[in-house]
Amino acid sequence: MSLRILALLFCLLIQTSFIVHSQEELSTKSKKAKQYYEAGEQLLQQQKIAEAKLNFQQAIDEDPDFYEAYMMMGEICEHEKNDSVAVVVYKKAVELDPDRFPAAFQILADIEYKNGWYQDAVVHYQKYLSYEGTHGASQIKAEKHLAN
Repeated sequence: MSLRILALLFCLLIQTSFIVHSQEELSTKSKKAKQYYEAGEQLLQQQKIAEAKLNFQQAIDEDPDFYEAYMMMGEICEHEKNDSVAVVVYKKAVELDPDRFPAAFQILADIEYKNGWYQDAVVHYQKYLSYEGTHGASQIKAEKHLAN
């Protein structure tokens, strides 16, 4: 078992847990989309990344406005080093519900910054910093990247 896969799973589960618990329920009302999403979570726990990705995509197909499914797809694409797709997916998530998980703007900006897509990164860092409650290392990192 790869240490990188374990680290990804840990990060994915923490992020998902934070999103879900901070909102008390998933953003979709579709039972079928929820089933696909929950199956995707289970598959991630079993380290079946490709199958999990397929389930999150099926959740999105069932409900194109399913915020959490987009966030999970973004995480998986980022892990696969498919940053272009991760950015598209994260942008869709924050377009759907910009206030649901403000740190999504920093996640998005970090990928953009890393790839040299500075104009977009500036917009997303500024949006992230506009939320109350940004602090600590995340805030410092965003401010540092904006200063460059």
